[in-house]
Amino acid sequence: MKKRKKSPPAGTDDSRLPLTPAEAPWLLAADGDTALLLKVRAQPGAVRTGVVGPYGDRLKIRVAAPPVDGKANNELLAFLAARCRLAKSAITLAGGAAGRDKLFRLEGITREQAMFCLFPSGKTAADNSRL
Repeated sequence: MKKRKKSPPAGTDDSRLPLTPAEAPWLLAADGDTALLLKVRAQPGAVRTGVVGPYGDRLKIRVAAPPVDGKANNELLAFLAARCRLAKSAITLAGGAAGRDKLFRLEGITREQAMFCLFPSGKTAADNSRL
């Protein structure tokens, strides 16, 4: 028989999204409120594409495409565009085209909107992921 997990005591809210720069160092403001910089740690060759959670000062994202001929970069860009409901032209790869550590520039989205689209359930998945 499996043991049930106890629910957290009343008054503790661990589902709050990190909204301050200190809590989410992987999401930075650029050019005021018109653009954001997203620092990503890509994990290419995964079974499916999806957000894993914080990974140091970056956001770890699994990518289903292999790291060959820019396929993983294109898959990651398409994933971010679909997840954040932005046009592909609103997202640019600003750095790290050949490595796992990447820097994306997202145009026309606020910090709160980005947090909601990256973590629609309201949890960062850091507790549930195997980093």
